[in-house]
Amino acid sequence: GLVLLSFLADQPQSWKEKFVRAFIPISGPFGGSMKIIRSVLSGNKEGIPLVSDLEIREAQRTFASNGWLVPNPNVVHVKNIVETPTRNYTLFDLDSLFDDA
Repeated sequence: GLVLLSFLADQPQSWKEKFVRAFIPISGPFGGSMKIIRSVLSGNKEGIPLVSDLEIREAQRTFASNGWLVPNPNVVHVKNIVETPTRNYTLFDLDSLFDDA
């Protein structure tokens, strides 16, 4: 979904009119995914045995696709994505959240 959307955005309108009749994505995360926040902050081993979330987190933080999946605050309307005893973070505070992590 997201890769094809990016590809289509780079094509001239004449090309799309000639080669694309319809674009029907199925369940694409076009507004982003809250799951990526957990993966970057805490790790998410996705059921992989014999490894902890923290061990896998280091690899997950290097994935280029993370940027595509960060929730768009204009689409995802969640008040606080992370709550701590000293501060709450919203989607507009991602830079601070990732710096503080």
